[in-house]
Amino acid sequence: QDIDALPAYFFTTYTTTIILIRLVGNTVFDRLPRASVIVASSMILAVCTYGISQTHGISLIPYSFCYGLAVGLLYPLLAALIVDRSSDADKSINSNLMMTTSDCSSFLAPVLGGLLVHCNFGYQGVFVSASLCISLCGLSVLLDSKIQKALKKKKAS
Repeated sequence: QDIDALPAYFFTTYTTTIILIRLVGNTVFDRLPRASVIVASSMILAVCTYGISQTHGISLIPYSFCYGLAVGLLYPLLAALIVDRSSDADKSINSNLMMTTSDCSSFLAPVLGGLLVHCNFGYQGVFVSASLCISLCGLSVLLDSKIQKALKKKKAS
């Protein structure tokens, strides 16, 4: 059977990688530079999402692995960054907002993806659009980290 017909290869590779990253990385996540890893993970995720739109067959497996690596690093560090940046009174609210945003994306992404397919952009258009959105998210964290560094520098002087 052709590998294109077996999404299980993608999901098995991606999910196994996420689980391994989180099991192995659990002890080092707190020592990683959050914003830098989030930006790098977002860019890797964007490249993988775009790559998935451009490839077929067995070449999906390396993209699946890198996709899992990026997601495995991205979510725990993003959650930690949100908690770090929240006041004590807002930690629960901001954590819930992050989870709600993630849940909303699980609902809206298929709806918007279906709209793109319906408008004749095809599945390739869905993956390219997702890649662009992921890139913008990574760039927003990069911009935020630059702003935070400038504010700290200004506060110190």
